[in-house]
Amino acid sequence: MTVHASCVRRAVIGTIAALGLSAPVAGCSETPSPTAEPTTATSTPTNPSSTPGATATAPTIPTSAVRPAGLIVFTKAGGAFSDDTPFVSRLDGSHEVELAASGVTCCIRLSPDHRSILGASVTKDDRITVGIFPLSGGRPRALPLPPGTLNLGPGAWTPDGQRVVVQGWDDSTESVSGMYLVDSVDGGHRVRLTRELRRTNDIPGDVSPDGTSLVFLREEAGATGNTSQGTLMIMRLDGAGGARPLVPASVVVGLGSVRFSPDGRLVLFQDGRTSQRGALWTVHPDGSHLVKVFDHPELFASHPTWSPDGTRILFALNPVADFYTHPANAFYVMDADGSRVRQVGPSGPFKREAEWFIPGA
Repeated sequence: MTVHASCVRRAVIGTIAALGLSAPVAGCSETPSPTAEPTTATSTPTNPSSTPGATATAPTIPTSAVRPAGLIVFTKAGGAFSDDTPFVSRLDGSHEVELAASGVTCCIRLSPDHRSILGASVTKDDRITVGIFPLSGGRPRALPLPPGTLNLGPGAWTPDGQRVVVQGWDDSTESVSGMYLVDSVDGGHRVRLTRELRRTNDIPGDVSPDGTSLVFLREEAGATGNTSQGTLMIMRLDGAGGARPLVPASVVVGLGSVRFSPDGRLVLFQDGRTSQRGALWTVHPDGSHLVKVFDHPELFASHPTWSPDGTRILFALNPVADFYTHPANAFYVMDADGSRVRQVGPSGPFKREAEWFIPGA
């Protein structure tokens, strides 16, 4: 469903008002609703037992009766939602509003001040660039690209919101491919961070809260589409010292959300898509204390992110690892140690790329 931009602005303000953080605005309707080997978390994820008499061997996870505070921005994909359509809602799925006419196709990231969203956009000459649009809705402001055939895809914000790490690639001149740091206002002051080797792709993950480090996925050579996975890397944002693997080679990392915790002490990521099942992991930025915090015998966890205070993890739980089929799924929340797993919001159209925030915080 497409909603006029001015209506979206009012609806988003109304959603925030529903949390008691501002006065409600009437007039619009909402869219209907490299060191340590891996260890297992000391506190095993508590997926409650199945209903007595059920034939399924996998544990069921109850829907939460509690409404944790905050809003999420996320995308839906498949069917009427095409590749990706951005939405904002409460964490429990209520007050859902489509961010109409965003012009952004994927890979969204909320700005540090919670006012803007970046994602992939397309230029008039059919190149990929970063599009930034207001959370209140509207068309994106596309970052200008340099002359030639270089694409600059999203992306991770620096903590002050002034700069963005982007993925650069050029199919005709591969020597310029790699990650770049650019100004978020106009794409200027472009600084190259990495040079891609042997047809790999360096895909930005997240910048540390203190702005000094960058985690990213070094995608395996030849990995495309549903097999997109590789090695989790870390480097200084100023490029000093180069990049190094953050986890052992035995842990294959999937293309999805890679996130520093709000205090910068942990990095959160997901298994590779070719794994039999998808687990979630945390590791310290120095490569120590690699811990599997969530696993499920039949379902595949993806696109994890932190709660604003870092005490909980929000993620999507999918029936299959093939995200390109856009399977129906749902969002779940658990404590940072993997305990108290709960479904939040309804199951339904394929959802991913959630960002959890408190308006005005």
